[in-house]
Amino acid sequence: MRVKDGLKLGLTVMVFGLVSLGAGITAQAKTKNVIDHKDCAATNKIFKAQGFKLSLLRVPKNGETYVAAFSKKQAGKRYEFIAGEQPAGNAVKVDLVVYQGKKVVSRKSTLWGHVGGKYDQDLVSQNSQNETYMIASKTKTWSIKRMSPYNKVATSTAQQLMGSAAVRADMAFNRSSLEYQADLAGNQGKNLLVLNKQMDNTYWQGKKFLKNYKAYANYSKKSKKLYRTLQKNVAYLENVS
Repeated sequence: MRVKDGLKLGLTVMVFGLVSLGAGITAQAKTKNVIDHKDCAATNKIFKAQGFKLSLLRVPKNGETYVAAFSKKQAGKRYEFIAGEQPAGNAVKVDLVVYQGKKVVSRKSTLWGHVGGKYDQDLVSQNSQNETYMIASKTKTWSIKRMSPYNKVATSTAQQLMGSAAVRADMAFNRSSLEYQADLAGNQGKNLLVLNKQMDNTYWQGKKFLKNYKAYANYSKKSKKLYRTLQKNVAYLENVS
């Protein structure tokens, strides 16, 4: 394979579609994240079980707050979720933006917590608009009246998806192996980042190309430009915050 062909291939596989979880990246590429390749498949499986596609899961180096970005397409709409752990209240906050094409048609935010008792294994959220509790298990989300006789009431599609999203995020956040990897990254002063399977593969392939073609980066003006673009794409992922 010719040098420029190799660089083109490397550039092709490094097309990232990331959801911003914060202020962006630093001006200079100084690696802040540990990319957790080992837990990629297992973490992705949790979300995929309910039809969600994980973009990334991040554990900041300066705290215990997990954040996950993921999405789901259903009935002509795209549901984009950001879920964040709320350690003080043993809860998960879920922000949702609903798209129809490129148009935003709805925005919602709910807080889901573990309340113990009858629903010890589930997550519960209060809906003050219609005086109900929304309850999310691993397989479904339903609503009941907050006052006796606690009858079941209708639950919208968005509410059902938010409940399912909260449960999946909570399951991912509490994986013991992920906590271990996060501790190791934190000890290095770095964030931990888990990607979806496709992005994980493209990241490691991009790193491989940068290493293999480093000696040929200045082969020509075109190859130099391709190599630098590939560097920039890798650095963006390593520094996303």
